[in-house]
Amino acid sequence: MVLKNTKRRGRRPSLAEQHKKKIPKLPLIVGGVAVLALAGAYGLVSAYYNEHFFRGTVINGMDVSGETVAEVESQIASQMQHYSLTVYAREQTEQTISGSAINYQYQSDGAVQKLLEDQKSWQWIGGFFGTRELEADANASYDAKLLAEQIQGLACMKAENQRMPVDAHIEFADNGFVIIPEDEGTALDSIQTQQMLEEAVRFGKTKVDLDENGAYLTTSVKQDDPTLNANLTAYQAYANASITYDIGDERETLDGMTIKNWLTVNADGTIVKNADTFHAQLAAYVQELASRYDTIDTDRVLTSTNGERKVVYAYEYGWQIDQEAEIQKLQQEIAGNIFIEREPVYCMTAHSHGENDLGDSYIEVDLGMQHMYYYMDGALVFDSDFISGKPDGEHNTHPGIFDIHKMESPSVLQGTMKSDGMPEYTTSVEYWIDFDGGIGFHDAPWQTHGFGGSLYEQFGSHGCINLPPEKAAELYSIVRWEDPVVVFN
Repeated sequence: MVLKNTKRRGRRPSLAEQHKKKIPKLPLIVGGVAVLALAGAYGLVSAYYNEHFFRGTVINGMDVSGETVAEVESQIASQMQHYSLTVYAREQTEQTISGSAINYQYQSDGAVQKLLEDQKSWQWIGGFFGTRELEADANASYDAKLLAEQIQGLACMKAENQRMPVDAHIEFADNGFVIIPEDEGTALDSIQTQQMLEEAVRFGKTKVDLDENGAYLTTSVKQDDPTLNANLTAYQAYANASITYDIGDERETLDGMTIKNWLTVNADGTIVKNADTFHAQLAAYVQELASRYDTIDTDRVLTSTNGERKVVYAYEYGWQIDQEAEIQKLQQEIAGNIFIEREPVYCMTAHSHGENDLGDSYIEVDLGMQHMYYYMDGALVFDSDFISGKPDGEHNTHPGIFDIHKMESPSVLQGTMKSDGMPEYTTSVEYWIDFDGGIGFHDAPWQTHGFGGSLYEQFGSHGCINLPPEKAAELYSIVRWEDPVVVFN
């Protein structure tokens, strides 16, 4: 009997399957090891950049790639050894404050360390793909006293180099008003400038432009100011005239620069013409002009023919401006914006301008010497003895300066009227030359005792100058209308 094996045999694996089971998992192991190696390396590099700056890092303009905080600070300190501040100022060449002059030195304050801490070391790979620009306050120490001395020593801080700013303004020029642009000048706000430069040094700045940083005093009125331009228009309307007075060798000009001051300024700063105010200012100007150039009612100092110094008061001779007529004329000229050269309007004139305004043609009557002289164009052309008024307090000949304003030949002289309506006297003369309102030169044939000397004390006239007939005839033939007559004791 054959016994059969009843146990079922399993399927035999294929060769491929058998081979697969024999292959080890080496690639997976290698890959895992590589990843771990790379991670470790990245970590090592990251750890490195915990103490060093990334590649491509620039601090305060310096390349600090791979440098430690200490190395960066050393580089900053080295740079600071050559620190200087360049100052730019108006109308001055640039000037420099050197670090060595103020004991400028670097002091670490942790600013660089803070930048390192902020860079996140695990991001180090980004340093290979760009540049990082960083700023660290260049903390430094310096001698404040030395810095102040350096600042005050700058040329721009010197008083002689500081020109005060001038606002844009209106001037009268070239026969009209124009706006003169503002002049910003070169005057600095010294306190602000000092603070600005101290701050620049404190923060390690190397350049400061004082103009760009507003260190200068400035103007308040610019040439495009609306009110200024409105006033220019007003001036051109009201004060564009120019009147030049010819007063002998003197010239006096009234133009817009004076006239504009007679205008009225409104609350908003604009200019208007107030008639009453303007007239008052105009009248004051003419009055002041008269006070300087009128010679009426003033003394004259002259040297007589005998060489004596004489002071003679002139109450009827000299220059006198007709103030009311001059005011009216000026009003018309100003309203018409007229440019003119002329004399003032006079109500009384003399023969010349100058120290005594007599000119070089005049009659000199010396009461003390009882002698007279006639100078014509500087030359003595006539002289004569005379008899003047009797010195009794009533008939004295008045001293003073007069001019000839009436001539008549023949003529009848009359005294003052008496209560009965008849003249005190009536006298016929051949030649009459009036110079003092009824007092004048005339022939006196009745003076048979002669002329000159002290005869006037006994035979004096009623105030006239009695001349020998032949001398009266000579004088009458040569004397000129309005020639001055100077009478003195």
